[in-house]
Amino acid sequence: MKMKAFLCLALLGSACSTFADATLSVGASGESSLDEAISAGVEPFLKGTCSITAPLSDAASILSDGAVRLGYGWPGQGLTWFGFAAADLSYRSGAFFGKLGAAATVEGDASGSPPSIEASSDVEMTLDLSRFTLSFVPALRWRGGQTRSLTADGALSSIISAGDAAVLRAKVEGGIEQPEGETPEWFAGAGLGASWYPGAAMVVSVDAGIERRVSTNPADEIIDGSSVAIPNADSFMDVSLLPELSFSLGRGVRLGILAPLALRLMDHGAVEAGAIVADAEWLLSAAPEISLWFEATRAFTIRTVLGGDLALSNSSYREKRVAYLTLEAVLSLE
Repeated sequence: MKMKAFLCLALLGSACSTFADATLSVGASGESSLDEAISAGVEPFLKGTCSITAPLSDAASILSDGAVRLGYGWPGQGLTWFGFAAADLSYRSGAFFGKLGAAATVEGDASGSPPSIEASSDVEMTLDLSRFTLSFVPALRWRGGQTRSLTADGALSSIISAGDAAVLRAKVEGGIEQPEGETPEWFAGAGLGASWYPGAAMVVSVDAGIERRVSTNPADEIIDGSSVAIPNADSFMDVSLLPELSFSLGRGVRLGILAPLALRLMDHGAVEAGAIVADAEWLLSAAPEISLWFEATRAFTIRTVLGGDLALSNSSYREKRVAYLTLEAVLSLE
């Protein structure tokens, strides 16, 4: 009887020390695309998030997060949905932080296509020193939907404080992916970055990266009404650059500018007149974006984005020139 009373008190004490945070948001997002055929649409949505932390001791805690988003796209898209859930056991002792758990996402719409599902491990080991942080994140993930695959990968990253107003970043990663019914694909990459905080609520960041993916799996593409078999369809070398600028224009108003660039060199020939030619395919893409975020009140925010999606290639079917304007208004209840 005494033992039962002790357990009840322990559980009650744990419940009293549990921290929870939940938010319910309702809003609408409108987007206009200036493609060859100009289009516009509006999507009202409902979004909820929840985060729970339950301390087990001074060093260990149970963490859980969840999010759900329901939308209805006009015109013609219909119902869309997105869900996320994660649960972790975390441990912190001195400069060491560790996390062990799992996460899952599901995303779909009313088009009739199978929903996209991903389940993955959520593991992290971090050494956090005064001016240097080193993290190792191994992952095992399964993807389902129209295509299925199993991936094992890992990333080793570091953040170095460079004075009071700048940080440097470095990252190496790699892994192997097994698509269902196909041969394995492997990939490796590295990246360098820096952020500078010169004051006046301004942030300047630049990140550069390189990735190599090797695959022997072919793909069938419909190009100009004909089916074209492309060998080594997912085998390429990527080089990317991401400059970013963000600064405050006043109380509750923030401006952001992104200008990502990427060059992809494929391991197969370009497609001309429905046939593969000897010259290797290349793709140069840019996605510039200017966003303005306005916090009218703590609960009501407005965000507008003007951007573009541009692509040049020696395979004409990969070329793209699209501009878009997005306006989103969100009311959050905590």
